[in-house]
Amino acid sequence: MNAKRLLTLANVLDSVPDEQFDINLFWEGKPHDCGFVGCALGWATTIPEFAKAGFGRDEGLGYPIFGGQTSISAGASFFGLDYDDAYLMFMPVGYRELYRPATAKDVADKIRRFLKVRR
Repeated sequence: MNAKRLLTLANVLDSVPDEQFDINLFWEGKPHDCGFVGCALGWATTIPEFAKAGFGRDEGLGYPIFGGQTSISAGASFFGLDYDDAYLMFMPVGYRELYRPATAKDVADKIRRFLKVRR
């Protein structure tokens, strides 16, 4: 697990306004445009430090990419998570108990709880 990367993502998510977060899509719009909307992995593609490490966007497919992998598999690999943990952290199914769509803050909080338990 790459705790530093996960914490960086959580810190970025803390500043994402609710209207620019949608757990149901990777992204819509261009990064750094005022209309950009994304999920946690979509926002991760906007972090320059992550881009330098090879985490990016496949605009044609509409998925995050890393090391030849796409979607949740790319996120799992980049953050050093197993697929199931990444799936529950980054996909809507991991937030069913909220009975509402997850916010960026919800995901940031889940990341921090995960780091406390797994360290």
